[in-house]
Amino acid sequence: MKLNVLETSKKLNMSPHTIRYYTNVGLVPSLEYDEHGNRVFDGDDLNWLLCARFLRESGMPVAQVKHYFSLCQQGDSTIQERFDILLKLQEQTEGELKQIQRRADCINNKIEHCRRILARQIPDDCNPIYWPADSLN
Repeated sequence: MKLNVLETSKKLNMSPHTIRYYTNVGLVPSLEYDEHGNRVFDGDDLNWLLCARFLRESGMPVAQVKHYFSLCQQGDSTIQERFDILLKLQEQTEGELKQIQRRADCINNKIEHCRRILARQIPDDCNPIYWPADSLN
């Protein structure tokens, strides 16, 4: 199975621009070209693209994705370094989750407060000038 950029784009739900960019910066190491110089993708190439997308969506910069992929190509001797990179990514992601949870908690508290105001249980003090600063942390 060989796919062109547009077919790959549809199959992976990635923009053709992103696919071309990832290939231009070397994130698809086994990429081949047809007789007209067009990129053609096989199953392995799709896996590299999917992994690149996942790592980028996880906040990893392109240069670090490229480094990670280089380590993957070097084989088992780099497992520890790849593991360390993933641990760092996990730590970063968990920190982001905590920040998101704090924001969600704040919003939920404000919504519940507004519900009480709408039910006429408490006076309208929803204006941010009335919000205690510590409720936003």
